[in-house]
Amino acid sequence: MDTLVGDVGDLPRRSLLALIWTSFSTAAVFVGLRTGIRFKVADRLTPEDYWMFMALATLLTLCILETIQLDSLYYLTAVTAGKIDMSLDVVTYTEDYLLYEFPIVILFWTVLWSVKAAFLALYKKLFRDLPIYRRLWYVLVTVTIIAYGGCIISLTTSCGDVGNFFKFARCGSKQNIWASNLSVYYSTVVDVFTDLCSKFACIVTSQKTTGC
Repeated sequence: MDTLVGDVGDLPRRSLLALIWTSFSTAAVFVGLRTGIRFKVADRLTPEDYWMFMALATLLTLCILETIQLDSLYYLTAVTAGKIDMSLDVVTYTEDYLLYEFPIVILFWTVLWSVKAAFLALYKKLFRDLPIYRRLWYVLVTVTIIAYGGCIISLTTSCGDVGNFFKFARCGSKQNIWASNLSVYYSTVVDVFTDLCSKFACIVTSQKTTGC
């Protein structure tokens, strides 16, 4: 695969690349500032800090894969737009795109759930002297773990055999499309739901302690 496609569509390659790495750089700056404040105030790292490092490392991996994926993405976009004639190269580029897309989706979810885990680690300390809310914390942890596991399961089962994800035109049946849409809907719903649960925990914390 040595075909390099120029800009196709409304978003130039350089703009998309800048967006990807600006997002990572912004996250890295905030995590760095957070870590600096942590050392200034407490002189040590806590579990929530390690979860934030996990989120940042996962985001870095995601951005690297997205950068590598750009060639196949713009090639397929060019074919769809009629800028390049259809050929057997489409199969190769599609499989290359899918090779990165599968882990990218999982990494994206892992970034989100690592941040959720950081909040849960914080709430555990804040609920330490509140027996009722400490039990609520265990329920929230269980729900969060199950929700994340459900995201992985719904993705890996939406195309039948996992290997089909990496092969050309193996996930195009009505059942596969339905299952893929269900996976997207499920992951979105549980993401919002767990965020609302976290917000509720934050409100409880602010009422029972010095705040979140």
